[in-house]
Amino acid sequence: QGVPEVLPALMRAYKVQKKAADVGFDWEDYQPIKDKIYEELDELEQEINSNNQERLEEELGDILFSVVNLGRFLKINPEFALTKSVKKFINRFRYIEQTAFEQGLQLQEMTLEEMDKLWEDAKQM
Repeated sequence: QGVPEVLPALMRAYKVQKKAADVGFDWEDYQPIKDKIYEELDELEQEINSNNQERLEEELGDILFSVVNLGRFLKINPEFALTKSVKKFINRFRYIEQTAFEQGLQLQEMTLEEMDKLWEDAKQM
């Protein structure tokens, strides 16, 4: 109650979990949260071959919710963390594009292994 539905989903999950934690529904350390993430990943894995898109969506949502909970526990705002990761991805992918262009290569003609090599190079910068 009291958490606006109009909030972005990551922020809404964070606020819902914080409200629950404020009344004592919380973990004492991060390890059980991490275990929960692995449990949710296992449940997603079980559903992958089911061809049940609704169940897959639910399981992926459970993973995201659990990851947000870990962030909340570690005092990390999930919106900010994801924004930083998106920016990092964009910068690394730009490096792949620029390096391929400089080498006279087209991304569409490169193998995943070739692009991954450039990705690893970008991570070192």
